[in-house]
Amino acid sequence: MLLSQRWKRNVDASRFATTLRDHLKDKMESVYGPLEAPTSSSRRDEWTNEFIELLYLQRIKEAFDEDGSGYVTVRKVNTFTD
Repeated sequence: MLLSQRWKRNVDASRFATTLRDHLKDKMESVYGPLEAPTSSSRRDEWTNEFIELLYLQRIKEAFDEDGSGYVTVRKVNTFTD
């Protein structure tokens, strides 16, 4: 079924890291509102934003792409989250 939908088994590690960053920022904004808004104690996870910026994307990419192939697979994501 996956192949019939043209789903790939892997994704470029750089694209994965930037897409993950965008997803996490969107998720944070949906929970807490605009990130530029004043902080409050209910925004306890906001500190993570500085670690998903461009400065750390290479490290995020390396964490998921442990073999340095340049690609991230579902197996690599599962290994990382385990």
